[in-house]
Amino acid sequence: MSSLPLLSFIDQFSRKQKNKLLKDC
Repeated sequence: MSSLPLLSFIDQFSRKQKNKLLKDC
């Protein structure tokens, strides 16, 4: 198991969360 896919998944998730926060503001 390589941690790369997991990191990219977390990165995408964090970006989505940031976008949600920006839209909420």
